[in-house]
Amino acid sequence: MKRLLTAMLLLAALCGRGWCASSNAGIGFQTTPRNDSKGIFYQWPVAAQEYSITYIATCTAPAVAAKNSVCQLVNPAGSNLTFIFTNARCWLGTAGLVQLTINNTPRTTLVGGGNNLFLGSPNTSQGKLYSDAITPLGTVLSMYNVGTVPASGMMAQQQYIDLAPGTGVEYEAQTVNVAINCEFYWFERTPG
Repeated sequence: MKRLLTAMLLLAALCGRGWCASSNAGIGFQTTPRNDSKGIFYQWPVAAQEYSITYIATCTAPAVAAKNSVCQLVNPAGSNLTFIFTNARCWLGTAGLVQLTINNTPRTTLVGGGNNLFLGSPNTSQGKLYSDAITPLGTVLSMYNVGTVPASGMMAQQQYIDLAPGTGVEYEAQTVNVAINCEFYWFERTPG
């Protein structure tokens, strides 16, 4: 009986420090798919101004003779948020290779911003998508072999990439004169 009572007191102490799991977000807590463990969401206190919302946006860069087409996601320099780039899906006009590259300078053509995937949320994306045609290619971080249809090109990151204000990532077609299309998925949250 003493052991059971000791175990219950220990459990209560751990839960009081936020070490318990629950499937209910509750008041003052939030959950995110990044900490999902088979349907159990771990909870943590959330400051009133903090949010973590998933955004999606699609970029299209046409084929340009003697140049490599590029799609880029940028966290603008004036942003007060950190972006967590989670994954992307790219496809090409002709099947081939695309490479993930860091590029902090916004490209030429602004395509638009992200669409909020948290239904009913009033928050709008600060992320910006750009397209361009470049030569030469940037320094490769990862390389992917993709096809000509969206289903062929899902490219989940092994580790999420955090984008501070003024930074960006892009996918570059490795073959010249080939159109590229990319869907970007990312979170936007206050730093900290």
